[in-house]
Parts: sequence; structure tokens; C-alpha cells
Amino acid sequence: MYYFGTILSLSAILMTAALGNAFLMKSGQINLGGEGQIYAGGFIAAIIFNSRIPFFLSLPLGLLMAGTMGTVLTVLSVILQKYKRINYMLSSFLISAAVIPITDALIAGPFRGKNANLLSTDFIDKSIRFKSILPPSTFNGYFFFAVLLCLAGAFVVYRTTTGYQLSIYGKAQQFSIYMGFSDTKFPFITGSLCGFLHGLAGAAAVLGNYYACHTGFYSGLGWNSLSSCMIAFSNPLLIIPSSICVSAVTTGAGYFAFFHNFDFDISGLIQGIVFFMIAVFSTKMRIKQ
Repeated sequence: MYYFGTILSLSAILMTAALGNAFLMKSGQINLGGEGQIYAGGFIAAIIFNSRIPFFLSLPLGLLMAGTMGTVLTVLSVILQKYKRINYMLSSFLISAAVIPITDALIAGPFRGKNANLLSTDFIDKSIRFKSILPPSTFNGYFFFAVLLCLAGAFVVYRTTTGYQLSIYGKAQQFSIYMGFSDTKFPFITGSLCGFLHGLAGAAAVLGNYYACHTGFYSGLGWNSLSSCMIAFSNPLLIIPSSICVSAVTTGAGYFAFFHNFDFDISGLIQGIVFFMIAVFSTKMRIKQ
């Protein structure tokens, strides 16, 4: 029951960030800065949750600010690409690489928890935390919210005019511009959504899984969410089962490594194999097309 709940709890975080990646990939871009965006969002959320702001204000404000922090990081990459011709993938990765050590320094310095043995912020109050549905695991109601987000994302992509235009823009940018689509609208909208959902995923991890922002909690979340999105081929509906599968692989690999004394990260090895298989399959699909 513990590992089953852990798989579902982790998959909810992956779903949220993977949905953000799906929107961005529909516009023809790939975000490699997911881990920094999740980390920054979780950090901002933890600081707000630990403030003296009343509960009914701190929860929505923390979620909003976490999403806003992620949005700022991704929109910066959009601006660099549009006005400075800097590749989006490269800039998103480098910005994330800069944000992570800065956040580490803040947690180890002025925002370190007074009673924590870990390098982390103070633990948030129990009244704010997401309640566990399957104790002793951290599985909580956020899982169902993440599923609803993916369903809403599928409706936007496949049942609205904007989603149809977005798909055309991502597949044939020059053609869409010739047809009168804005060259500014879709990059900024999808970039903002991607960053917001990554920041929201970080806040959800703090609220439902870790109850504090500690150094390294983001590890694997950004890349695994990107894996989930790629496995689902950017389909918001398929992100639900793909996130659960990636979460099961990650949790199961960690369980196996722990009880069999592996001295290396076997989940990283499995993830690399999955990426390789996705790349091969995607190449074959393009050749057939």
C-alpha cells in the first residue's frame, strides 16, 4: 500500500509538469529547465506557507507565486529566443542550471529551518498540508486535480480553435504565419503555461510529499516529467498513464536498488534506455511519414 500510494502521489507531480511540457512541445519547443523551475516554485511556495499570512490567503497565494516564478523563468527563455536568437532549449537549461545553486544557497543560508536536521526550509504547518488518503504513503487528493488538469488540457488542444491553431503552428510555423497566426502569441502563451505548471508541480510536491523545500527534492522530477510527455507524444490524455508508468519505474527502481544494495542510480539507467527507445521510435515514425 505504501509503494502503491507513493507511485500515484509522484505521478500527480509528473502529470502537472508533463502537461506544461506538452503545451510547449505543441508549439515546436522543448523545455530542458524543468528541474530549476520546479525547485524555484517549491521554494517560493514553502516561504509563503511558512509566513504569517492567514491560511485562507497563504494557500492560494503560495500556489500562485510558485506558478508565477516558473512562468518568469520560461518567459525569459522565450524573450531570449525571440529577440536575441538564443536557442530555447539551451537557454532554458542554462537558466535552470543557474537557479538551482542560487536556491541551494538561500536554503542553506537565510531561509534554513531552525529545527530541521536537513538543509531545508521550516516544515509547513499541518493544517496546510495535503492530507494522505492511503497512509502511510503521501497519496492525496491532488492526484485527482492533476488528472482533471490533463483532461482540461486535452479539451483545449483538441476541441478548441486555439488548440487547433497551436498544433498547426508547431508543425508548420512559416505556413501558420503566412495564414495570419501571430508569431508572438503562441510562444509566450505556451511558455507561460509550461513554466506555471512546473512551478505548480513544485508547490504540490511541498504541500503533499515533502512538507518543506529541501535541497535536491527536485532531482529527477523535471527529466521524468519530460519523459512522461515524450512517451505520450505530447497528448494530454496519454500523459495520465505515461506519468503513472514513469512513476512506477522510478519508485520500483529505487525500491530494487535499496534492497539489493546497488551503488549507482539504476533509475537513471532505465530512464536513459526509455529516452533512447523513444528517440528511435520517433525517428521511424517521421521516416514513414
